Amino acid sequence: MYPDYKRDVGEDYVTGTDIKNWVYCPLIVYYRKVMKAPMAIKSQQKEGKTIHEEELKRIIRRVGLAARKRKLDIREKIIKKRILIEEESLYGEIDLVIKTRSKEIIPVELKNTQSNKGKPWPDHRYQLAYYAILLEKETGKIIKRGYIYYIPENRLVEIIITNHEKNYVRKIIEKIKEMMKTEKPPKQRIHPRKCTGGCGYKWICKP
Repeated sequence: MYPDYKRDVGEDYVTGTDIKNWVYCPLIVYYRKVMKAPMAIKSQQKEGKTIHEEELKRIIRRVGLAARKRKLDIREKIIKKRILIEEESLYGEIDLVIKTRSKEIIPVELKNTQSNKGKPWPDHRYQLAYYAILLEKETGKIIKRGYIYYIPENRLVEIIITNHEKNYVRKIIEKIKEMMKTEKPPKQRIHPRKCTGGCGYKWICKP
């Protein structure tokens, strides 16, 4: 149904990582997609490290147990669900999609980092909302909620995905596409006091 993702998904596509990065700091997306600047480190955050297949299977089992404690009647689990919307240049790879017996579709993201004191970080929330949009486009079903699983804490955090989150993400998509078209840096910046340089672009960035 879909083309070869690695071959066909280029820098002109908006991805879930782009949404997450934009919410954290739009300049990250600018440096990556417009300037093509190399990162000073291999990955933006600890959460981005590769999870080996066997470790991933163990994590998915833990997510399944946590989901059942929340009385989710799981019918199917899809690992690394890929969605490509060619006509809109949108792409996403969702860590886990749960389908329940009541036919609800629930995206789940795995994060190898701590939660925000038991709550989701904003960039994680809107990345999940982006995946909800992609699932809606593919399935025609409304996605009302999703989960972030914070691996170090063994914590499954539920996120209610409303039209507010989805509309906010749609605006981000428009801003990213406009930025790529004009090649102008975004005006929105992270406050310098909050910048840790963990994104790998501190060597070039002047927020």
